[in-house]
Amino acid sequence: NTTNSNSSMIAKNIHDIVTGASKDESMSIKMESKKDKLDSLVINIITDAEASVINTKYFENTETAEKFRNDMIEYIKTKGKLKGIFNQGEKINTASIVRKYKIDFENGSAIWVIIFSKGNKILVVNRMQ
Repeated sequence: NTTNSNSSMIAKNIHDIVTGASKDESMSIKMESKKDKLDSLVINIITDAEASVINTKYFENTETAEKFRNDMIEYIKTKGKLKGIFNQGEKINTASIVRKYKIDFENGSAIWVIIFSKGNKILVVNRMQ
């Protein structure tokens, strides 16, 4: 979503993770018991959104934070409290980390693909269902 981003690479990475097309050494599956700082960041943005709060420090820029606010707060409120996040895999490249998550709420589950910068900030959040 910036003029200097490689949108073709981002689209391919999202496609590979969602479809499971990429099974090379850059793809890893994390166990639920091994939460890392990116997983914690996802938990934080969801629990903050449950309280209608968006902390811009988690996002690469204010536009990304505002897009998340506009797209996700009402959706998260309809799903109920967060029950758990499950890292379904990731692809790491020179510019970003792309992760697929299964997110369980009180009222159902969803698949999200989140792109993080190398500085561990959120670049993009895509809700797949």
